[in-house]
Amino acid sequence: VVAKRLWQFPLISMPTGVLNRAGTMAPQLLFVALYDAGVAGLLFFAQQIILGPLLFIGRSVSKVFLGHISNTHRNSLTEIVSIIDKTVLRLFAIGFVPIALLAWLGPVFFGFVFGENWAEAGVYARYLAIPLLIQFAIAPVLQTLIVLERLVTLAFIDAIRLFLIVGVIVVMHSADANASEAIIGY
Repeated sequence: VVAKRLWQFPLISMPTGVLNRAGTMAPQLLFVALYDAGVAGLLFFAQQIILGPLLFIGRSVSKVFLGHISNTHRNSLTEIVSIIDKTVLRLFAIGFVPIALLAWLGPVFFGFVFGENWAEAGVYARYLAIPLLIQFAIAPVLQTLIVLERLVTLAFIDAIRLFLIVGVIVVMHSADANASEAIIGY
């Protein structure tokens, strides 16, 4: 009975993980292939500088959130929605000020801390600030789909994300956009 109910976990979670990882790695690979390794390196560096602290916080919140949602799942779907709303708003509030400062002072910060050769990564960080803040606020609550046994939905979300990322970068390159414009599109 349990195997019949949970069939999707082994069959769907692995491809979902591959789709998720592909969505994470695709931008760097595409920027290397379509622009150059320097652009891809600066983009990767900017993402890591922003995501490093955010992922540390996000993973911690994610673990607590998953445990709390698992217990709540047995009780009330309405309660789950309330917890999701509160979690997303709190994460957005936590990330807003540092991300806003980075968006405003990105090139100056990167140039000062890492040297003038890295100031361009600060420009890319500026472009990525808002999408990465949204990712930071939403990523931990996507685990709700695992608790609710909606792995197909999660796979669909990861597939759409990968398709959009690849599509935007390829279309921008096809339209003769320069690297900065392609990163803005991304």
